[in-house]
Amino acid sequence: MIDQKSQNSRTNLVRVLKYVGGGIEDREGDIAGALSGIAIAEMKKGIDEDLLFEQTLKTIEIVNINDM
Repeated sequence: MIDQKSQNSRTNLVRVLKYVGGGIEDREGDIAGALSGIAIAEMKKGIDEDLLFEQTLKTIEIVNINDM
């Protein structure tokens, strides 16, 4: 059988591990949220770059037409 001192030590260790584990889950959630925000920003950046590229091509086309 296990003595009372060992039982208390194990109980305290379990409490500490639950506390630390909960903190890790919160940090993982924060990281997942940050990664989601980065992905959204990258997609928006890609859309903005596409629009700028399209506008650049239209400008080049207009300049070429005027040169004719």
